[in-house]
Amino acid sequence: MRVQDVMRRAGTVEAGMPIPTASAVLAARGDEVAPVADSSGRLVGVVTRGDLAGPVLPNGWQLELDPEAVVAAVMTHRPVVVRPGDDLGAVVSLMRTRALPAVAVGDGARVVGVLLLADAARAVDPVGR
Repeated sequence: MRVQDVMRRAGTVEAGMPIPTASAVLAARGDEVAPVADSSGRLVGVVTRGDLAGPVLPNGWQLELDPEAVVAAVMTHRPVVVRPGDDLGAVVSLMRTRALPAVAVGDGARVVGVLLLADAARAVDPVGR
């Protein structure tokens, strides 16, 4: 099985986009994660809905983010990028080893989607052994 068999198509958000706007974009698209591009379209990070919601303290309280903050302030920088044709089992192993909940999927210079560990793990081991 290959990454392309399980990946999700995902539109990018821009690193300079205000957090509330990016959060609304992800919600409207039904995405949990999105690749982040700079103003020239180059992949610079990955952001999740959780990143955009703000940090949660150990006591369960959630901190509010500065309304002027942009995606670059909360995204994961230097994301791991895999190719659509990569072996899914090998990518799942990498994601588990590095504790990555998602990776960007790139085809040359363009981002074509994202791979969520939960989706990939279910495809590799559907019974959850």
